[in-house]
Amino acid sequence: KAVLYRNEKSICADGGQETCNVLELGAGQAGLAGLALASASNSLNNMKSLQLVLTDGHPKCVENNRVCSTLVPQRKDVINNIDSQLLVWDSSAKGAEECQRIIKECRKSSLEQSSDEGLFHVCLASDCVHFQEFHDGLFATIARTLTVGGIALLCQPRRGSSLANFMTLIDAVNTTSTSNDMPLFQMNMMEDFHPKVSKMHRSLQSKTATSSCYDPNWHRPLLLVMTKLRSFDEDIDGEIARKFVKTHNAVI
Repeated sequence: KAVLYRNEKSICADGGQETCNVLELGAGQAGLAGLALASASNSLNNMKSLQLVLTDGHPKCVENNRVCSTLVPQRKDVINNIDSQLLVWDSSAKGAEECQRIIKECRKSSLEQSSDEGLFHVCLASDCVHFQEFHDGLFATIARTLTVGGIALLCQPRRGSSLANFMTLIDAVNTTSTSNDMPLFQMNMMEDFHPKVSKMHRSLQSKTATSSCYDPNWHRPLLLVMTKLRSFDEDIDGEIARKFVKTHNAVI
């Protein structure tokens, strides 16, 4: 994820804003993606001040991540703030209120005073799309919290049809929604997003003839990049997402 900061034209190094606001969803017990990014940012020079919010739906994870965040060295000129908050993925009005709560809390300590619906320039999610019954909630949470032009990085294996179904949901909103006559997200699926990961995949795949431990469907990480193109419409986009998940679960 730190590659975002090394590119001089990246959203966090040259985006025009004073602060790069980063949100991690489903951070679990360690907030690994977000805290690794914060740690790596300490050694980078061409970047904005970092505002990081780790979130999870379990209170114990939230408390644990507060402790973990204190263990990360923080350059005051680089890391503005690291916070840990409870956030449950919910496509309903209650979920929208919770997203606004997170945004307001972040805005208090952020140098960025944008009036856009979303505040975060980057959203991180690791191995989150396998909860298919919460696809609409995850989708809506990303759409609500990202600022227009912001990107979501979702890293996960295919896990059967779970990743494909999530991408189909995004396609459904993009092609069905009548809001602003343009898609909500641009999607880019990256299989070879890092040389080290690709090399390890090839190495493990070559050993499958003698070992059944490695299964790319369950173990090979893939990177889904979502770029937000317009504002999220709660009534139109949210309803399409809810109907998609309801219909899909009924079929299953």
